[in-house]
Amino acid sequence: INAEYMGVFKQFFGVANPFESIGELSAMQANEHQFFSKEGARVKDPPHCNDIKVDLPCSLEELASGAFKVVTYEVPILDESGKELRKEARQSELQLGIGAKAGTDVCFPKLGTERTGWINGDVHVIIKEQVHPRFTRDGNDLRTTFDITLEQALTGFSVNVNTLDGRTLNIFINEIVHPKFIKRVSGEGMPTESGQKGDLLISFSTTFPRYLTAEQQREIKRILNAK
Repeated sequence: INAEYMGVFKQFFGVANPFESIGELSAMQANEHQFFSKEGARVKDPPHCNDIKVDLPCSLEELASGAFKVVTYEVPILDESGKELRKEARQSELQLGIGAKAGTDVCFPKLGTERTGWINGDVHVIIKEQVHPRFTRDGNDLRTTFDITLEQALTGFSVNVNTLDGRTLNIFINEIVHPKFIKRVSGEGMPTESGQKGDLLISFSTTFPRYLTAEQQREIKRILNAK
């Protein structure tokens, strides 16, 4: 090619050799074709069916000691279009850990909703704590309340506490029990997987007399004001 023409070509197109641009363009087109061919060859994962959530009621005794539970639930079976064909009753077995807590989510992968061409959903079992007649749980501690008389609040008394594992604790109270008084018994709360236990917190609800005679009032004042 004439050097003069090459100079003009370089002035307008930035390269002296016109065939150089054609070669770069061909390479770009080849790379583009290869990229889209690879993208088209990728197989996308099938979609995931809906998960199933199941509540599992558990007593404090079961959560404290650990328990073997059987969970029952229904699994929707769908066709390719998503139309429900039927529901099947299923069961899964679950071993509660010692000290398991309410709200714990135990997942059983791919045991949930089934649909042709889709990945099965999961089953999520949510631990629910049942109301207990004596105790409420506060983290790893247990709380309970006893009704007492004003005489007991002022002079001392003892209470028997039936524990979750079947023991009976005799707790003596020799302090004056005011409205915010709490008796803490170390190591008698909820057990944990580490082998340690929380505390037992005992509160008291004092019953006051509905009526006092004038003589009783004077006597109480005398006792309280005595030095």
